[in-house]
Amino acid sequence: MRRAARPARRAPGGLGLAALLAASLVGAPGPARADAAAPGSVDAAPGALPAAPGATDDGAELDRLTRLQATDPAAAVVGWVGLADRTGDPAVAAFALFRAARAAEQQLADLPRARVLYRRLRDEHATSNEAPAAASALLRIGDGAHATPTRDALARLRATYAAERSLAVLAAGEALAAGDEVDAAQAGLWLADTYRDLGRCGLATPRYDDVARRFAGTAEATDAIRGAAECALRLRQWGRARALAAQLPAGDARERTLRESLLQRIGAAQTRSHGAVAAWVAVIVAGLALLGSVAHAVVVSRRGLRALAPPFEVLFAAPVLAVLVGAAYTGHVDVWPAVQLIAGGGLAVAWLSGAGLDAVRAAGRPVRRRAALHVALAVLIILGLVFLAIDRDALYDQVAETVRFGPEL
Repeated sequence: MRRAARPARRAPGGLGLAALLAASLVGAPGPARADAAAPGSVDAAPGALPAAPGATDDGAELDRLTRLQATDPAAAVVGWVGLADRTGDPAVAAFALFRAARAAEQQLADLPRARVLYRRLRDEHATSNEAPAAASALLRIGDGAHATPTRDALARLRATYAAERSLAVLAAGEALAAGDEVDAAQAGLWLADTYRDLGRCGLATPRYDDVARRFAGTAEATDAIRGAAECALRLRQWGRARALAAQLPAGDARERTLRESLLQRIGAAQTRSHGAVAAWVAVIVAGLALLGSVAHAVVVSRRGLRALAPPFEVLFAAPVLAVLVGAAYTGHVDVWPAVQLIAGGGLAVAWLSGAGLDAVRAAGRPVRRRAALHVALAVLIILGLVFLAIDRDALYDQVAETVRFGPEL
């Protein structure tokens, strides 16, 4: 049977562990900078910059307005709209309208103007690269047709938080979430989702529970139950996660698929958690046994701590492993902690095992059985460390992808 076609391109986060190590050594480029402008951000539109504005008068204006937006967003919005009005290039017009709308939304928190600009972009440039992002923005901030004070206030809070990333902004959202209308449920969900994305499931969970309780039977309540289950999964509260997943509706095929997918993820996460406990037990028991064997070897050698001098193999391997760890840190920092743990643990095990065997050999004692014991203990320790490194940094998908498709250099 032919193997499934390999994807043409994978993001750095999808590389397998072995692939990332190999890519580090050959100098493959690392992950994109976290602060690089992303599609849909204030500093970038969803599509690429219009194909050839630099070859026209529009190019200089694009550069000028981009610089102006960083210092005077209000003037930049006027400039972007003016450029969209006078340019003869539809791609430039769509790009300019998107920049104007996004600046009005995120930098000025002027939602009425942002809605007008997003609607104009959506209606006048429906086939542009920026049109889907405009439609998404209108869903996020509301198109103004059914605006309410709470909805507008929530949209402004979202825009302010997107620009400032301040916890004080989230605190201001608590008052909106305390209301009884459905927009208050949206505010509560936004707060809970934001806290969850920040890794603060302890703060997100009560907000999910509040929305699910006060707005039972609504779509917002369903989303809150799903979010609470995700938090329980992250906190390894398996029973609570299963109970919440069981509360999700299963009226149609899509809902049943979502619920079953969540239950499968919970089961897989629980299995991995049990595997991590077993790995810890294996590492601790095998490590203590190895230390006991080495201590006995030191005693019978009568050389004291001098018997623990590193073997030649360890001195040879140390700089090689240092290069691997350094390459992982500079090229693929997402796997660096795992590489560091495995390399450091492996070097320590090799040092102790080799020094112990050398000490016994120097004392004239037989080493064959002890060597076999050391090999078994070393295998247990290294396998345990590999599993713990993968579990700690959630590298399961990367490893599975490497096994399935092979390393990508």
